[in-house]
Order: sequence, then C-alpha cells, then structure tokens
Amino acid sequence: SGEPTPTEEPTPSGEPTPTDEPTPTGEPTPSGEPDPEPTPTPGGNGGNNNPLPPVVVIPPIEDNEPATPEPTPTAEPTPTAEPTPEPGTTEPGETVDVENPETPEGTPEGTVDVPETQTPEGAPEDAEPVVVANKVVVKADAFDEDSSIASATLKLMSDDTAIIRKLKAAGNEVVIPDSITVDGKEYTVSTIAKGSFKGMTDVTEITIGDHVTTVRPGAFKGVEKLEKLTVESYREGMFEKKAFKGVDTEDCVIAIEVSSTMKKKARKALAEKARAELELAGFKGKVKIVRVDK
Repeated sequence: SGEPTPTEEPTPSGEPTPTDEPTPTGEPTPSGEPDPEPTPTPGGNGGNNNPLPPVVVIPPIEDNEPATPEPTPTAEPTPTAEPTPEPGTTEPGETVDVENPETPEGTPEGTVDVPETQTPEGAPEDAEPVVVANKVVVKADAFDEDSSIASATLKLMSDDTAIIRKLKAAGNEVVIPDSITVDGKEYTVSTIAKGSFKGMTDVTEITIGDHVTTVRPGAFKGVEKLEKLTVESYREGMFEKKAFKGVDTEDCVIAIEVSSTMKKKARKALAEKARAELELAGFKGKVKIVRVDK
C-alpha cells in the first residue's frame, strides 16, 4: 500500500495565562523615587529581630565656636619679683638698678634708703698716701725769716703733706713751719723724722708748728743744749717712744699751747696725758700748759 498519511500535529492551544503571583505583604510598591528609610524608633525594631545600636546624642555646637575647637594656649606664669637685697648682701660684680627703686615698707614716700658702702673689717678707711718725691732739698727762701732754717730735706707725699728728714739751722732757734712751698705747690708739714736735728749742737729752742702730728723716735738726737720746746698744737700720741733719745732734757721745758678759752679741768687732764706720753718718749724735764689766743 502507499505511504501512510502523516498525522497532523495538534495545533497548540493558546498558552495558558499565567496566574498572578501573590503580592508580598508589607513591601511597598516601588515608585520613581525611593522612599527614605524609616527612622528607627528607640525600643522598636520594625519587626526585625536584630537589636538596634544605641543612639548617641551629640550636643549642639554653638554658632560662635568653630566646629573643631583649637587648644587654648596656657598662659605663661608671671615671674615673681626678686626681693631687694639688704644692705651689705650684694654679690661682688652685681649691679643694682637704682633708677626706679622700689620703696621698702616703712620708708617715707619720696626717700630712698641707699646702703652705705661698708669697709672690710681690718682694712683702713682711707688709702695710705704714697711717696711723690723721696728727697727734695729746699733752701732758706722757702721758709719764714724767723724760722732760722738754712735748708731742709723733705719727703713729699701724695696727700700734699711733707715729712722733714733733715734740717740745717741758721741760728739757735728753729721754727718748724706749718707748711712749705715747693715748685709753687704748698705742702703741710706733718712729720719730723728720725735724725732731723742731727748735728744741731747750738740749737737751744725749737718750735713745732700747728700741723705736725708725728715726732719719730730719735728726731731730736744731736741737740745737746735744748732748753725749750714749744708745741703749738699738741695731739695725743704725737710723740712716739724714744723721740728724745740721746738728748739731755732734765733742764728743758716743754710748753704746750692751748686756746685761752679752754677750761681749767680740761687743761689739767691734757697736761696729765701729755706728761705720761712724754715720759715714754724719753723726756725728763717740765711740762706746762700755756694759754694763748687762737
């Protein structure tokens, strides 16, 4: 027989209409703009079992402060004023500004207590004078006519004083002057040195001027006929020990001149001091106080 007639394939029926899937409950329908996520509410989790993180409350920042505050610099401490040094405590080489000194408590306004400079213990208050010229010879014209000095050898000092080292007499009465002029400069005669009268065998009277303060040991040695010594201005300690060494003074008189206004009691006290000092100096004669107008 012939080829079998092919069976027509069944026409597919219309595709079954898909059944709508159920819309999930709770999910929002998407729109053009996504809705913002809901703000979590404390104590609620929106149905989620996971716990929410704790809410941190940030304090508001004031408008007049920057968002990030800069550290405030620490103020430098005010230096403490150093105390004013007390008199006598200033270190050597240290200077003190006295332009605007602080007035210490108890000091009257307008006055400043400036400490006095203290002299170290044992140091002399005044510097010792130094020798300007060790040997200066002056002639008779440097003295008064009544001095009876032919020449004198002097030592000149920086304090404008002169020390008599050697005398030559022009007569038997010698007057030691108050001062001597050398090269136009005046020097006060302050000291009679050892051996100043050496070889003056004919001198009988000596007058010591107002400014002489010291008579050294052996000053009158060589005066063999000394009868009178006049002291125009006596000072305690003026005659050193052995000032009359080598001089016969038993018949000699020392006249100490004082002001006519000096009281009797004061004259007596002065005479006692002078006698005690002159005895140590080797004097064995008489001592008297003579009042004169000064």
